[in-house]
Formats: sequence, C-alpha cells, structure tokens
Amino acid sequence: MITVEDVKEYLPQEQDALIQKTIDRVKKHLEGYTNNPELFAVETVELDDVVLYLVLKRLNPDTKHSQGKTTESIGKVSFTFEKDLPQEIKFLLLKYQRVEIL
Repeated sequence: MITVEDVKEYLPQEQDALIQKTIDRVKKHLEGYTNNPELFAVETVELDDVVLYLVLKRLNPDTKHSQGKTTESIGKVSFTFEKDLPQEIKFLLLKYQRVEIL
C-alpha cells in the first residue's frame, strides 16, 4: 500500500512549484494547439496537497484539432484521439516525468 509519506518522498514539498509548472505547461500546450480550450477538461488529483496525476478528458469525442489532426504529443508522450480509444488520459507525475497510463 502506498502511503502519503511514500508519495512525498518522490514529490517533496519544495518541488510543488515545478509540479504546478508542469501542469500549467500541459494545459497551455493543449489549449493553444487545439485553438479550442473547451476540448479538454483538466483535473488534478491530490493526496494531502501532493499532486499525484492530472487527467485530460475530451469533452466531445468527435472533435479534432483545429488542423484536423487526431494525434498529439507532449514531450515523449503521444496519444491518438479515436472514437474507439479511451477519452481519458492520465499523466502520472513521478519524479517530474509525465507517464501515460493506458
């Protein structure tokens, strides 16, 4: 079982600003790229004020990027928007790396 202390060991309090910056960068990137901020809802999930992951959800599964593309990448993480694929993508913030959870 993962405890709050275990999480804080990976995400120490003095790095809170870096974690928030990562979240803000992801949100800004997606909103700017799609030219449609309503395309995604971004939710952060916290445990005792420690951010564990953020969730990106497509509000409309039929919506594509402004450029008509159906794929997106942020850093080393790529995902494709298709009707048959999950509409929710979780980015786990561990040691400040974004990891896609399938």
